[in-house]
Amino acid sequence: MAKLVGGTFLALLQLGARLSNSAYYADFSNYTGQILYSSTICQIEKPVFFVYTQDNALFIVTRGSQDDEDFGTDAKFTETVTEFGVFHTGFLNAANYVYEHTKDYINNWNGPVYFVGHSYGASVSQILNVMSYYYNENINAYSFAFAPMPAMDITADDKIQDRLYAIVNDDDIIPTLSVPNVYEKFHLLYPTIRYVPSD
Repeated sequence: MAKLVGGTFLALLQLGARLSNSAYYADFSNYTGQILYSSTICQIEKPVFFVYTQDNALFIVTRGSQDDEDFGTDAKFTETVTEFGVFHTGFLNAANYVYEHTKDYINNWNGPVYFVGHSYGASVSQILNVMSYYYNENINAYSFAFAPMPAMDITADDKIQDRLYAIVNDDDIIPTLSVPNVYEKFHLLYPTIRYVPSD
């Protein structure tokens, strides 16, 4: 596994952010790489995603929430327990869908694999990274998750913490969505909200 440092890391981070944004428009014409596969039909737990290659790297780019079906997946926030962690049910099912359609690309790729996405796509990307490691520890995979919604418990990434990168704006409530964090974010309403039991 190569260590991501310095200029290489920043260049990958910038490319990941641009690819994540391009997924909303299904337009990658401004890039020097090639789309190997695209799935642009959106359904609940079946996100829009793209398999893209550039500079001997493979990118699995999952689009963020845009259609009603995406928001339907976001709302499936029950927990599903697996042998490799506890996950947000909607995101796990979406990741399983993407993985089934991309696993041949991932497992046969002779180079680094990057799972990238924004919001819903970021959450799916993190789970894809965990899944790919669980199924094949030899995959040189990383995830760049831009504003991911909470997707898994803290044990799911124990073995690959150094391969998961999440970029979060502290003022954005979505990536930090939990009861304690929501409580903290609304501290301006403290005169009223302080009467709500914190537990």
